[in-house]
Amino acid sequence: MRIDSSGRRAWILSMTLTLAGAACTPGPLRMNRTLDVLHEASAGRFRVEYAPIDEDVAPAIRQAVEHAMARVGRWGTPRAPITVKVFPSHEALIQAIGAHDYPWLRAWARYDEVLLQSPRTWGIDYTTQLPELLAHELTHVLMYQRVAQAEDWEEQEIPLWFREGMASFTAQQGYRRGRPNQI
Repeated sequence: MRIDSSGRRAWILSMTLTLAGAACTPGPLRMNRTLDVLHEASAGRFRVEYAPIDEDVAPAIRQAVEHAMARVGRWGTPRAPITVKVFPSHEALIQAIGAHDYPWLRAWARYDEVLLQSPRTWGIDYTTQLPELLAHELTHVLMYQRVAQAEDWEEQEIPLWFREGMASFTAQQGYRRGRPNQI
């Protein structure tokens, strides 16, 4: 089969655009910066990982973890180290947890980590909401560590009302809920 010059040009243009697109596609997220968080009840058991773009908010996140652990510590101490991974965008967070249709989501808890959308992207003053959010999520992490092991924490059937109730109580988020007469 013989390709004429216009077909050859179209093929070359197509390959050029494909290769250019591949070169512009972002690679894996590089969280190559870390901060260790010290807390008297569990020194050295927390780490904040973030990308260079979040250098300015990392100290606020570390301070918020310290503040949150003052509340969460009432339930015990973590059994495993906890990492707070800061994602530079909402899309990156959603991709990391494999979720869809959660436009309000800013963080997600797992057995030994909190995945956090960078407060830099929240579009609000995050200084009061960040410690509250981390207290909520770190309560989930502590709960998972207290009732299970790393291999089976997702298999535990903790009722949603209890999981969210305990986390909301610890984070002092009662003001977000309606009063019984309002419900």
